[in-house]
Amino acid sequence: MNDATARDKMPAMELTPADAAEILRQIQQNRWGWLKIKRFSPDANSSAEARYAALEKHHSEETSRMVEVITALCKTVESLGKR
Repeated sequence: MNDATARDKMPAMELTPADAAEILRQIQQNRWGWLKIKRFSPDANSSAEARYAALEKHHSEETSRMVEVITALCKTVESLGKR
């Protein structure tokens, strides 16, 4: 399954208008704390190959989550504009 197919099968995330407004306010202030990213902590006892595979998996999961959050933000902002 490619990334686009996986993204299509993810449940849609929804933001409240208040959450979206707060995120937009922070973006306007050039603050990015709203975008939470889990720190990668490799297993020191694993091989270099296993650590790299774990890093790739972590990166893919966090990237997908960021796309989901930003997509939800865009949809919320768009729906607010239609009111």
